[in-house]
Amino acid sequence: MSRRHNQVRKSELARALASGGTVAAWAKEKQVAESTAYKWARSPKVVDEIEAIRRAVLDQAIGRLSGKANCAAEQITRLAEAAVSEAVRLQASRAVLAELMTVSSFAALERRLVEVETRLQDSVQSPAGDSRHDPAGVYRRATDDWQSGEEVAPCPAP
Repeated sequence: MSRRHNQVRKSELARALASGGTVAAWAKEKQVAESTAYKWARSPKVVDEIEAIRRAVLDQAIGRLSGKANCAAEQITRLAEAAVSEAVRLQASRAVLAELMTVSSFAALERRLVEVETRLQDSVQSPAGDSRHDPAGVYRRATDDWQSGEEVAPCPAP
């Protein structure tokens, strides 16, 4: 078999594994020796391709969910404000707070990570003696409070 043909086969294997298939099933279907398929599956190129495929699928799913996030938040907020049952209002209010905390924590963590990566990149490009090099600044700025800038209307009294 040609080297080019093997590269195509390895990509097919990566796609199969990324979507939940098994090496053995792929090898049987494609009539490739199982030992060869397992060897390919362990290779860095195939592992990287599997991870890239999974990241792309995850990014697409996140994009689809992001498009529905505002609608879901509005519905939960409506329940928290207008539900007849106190239990439903309480559950919806808890959901709003829990999701707000989760999203806020994620946003803060992402912001901190970007800042650390930027500072790390700057420190690689600048010698340690450079006045711009201040590793302590990463921690000082990363702990600043995060605020969305939006005002939140109080929930109506029951």
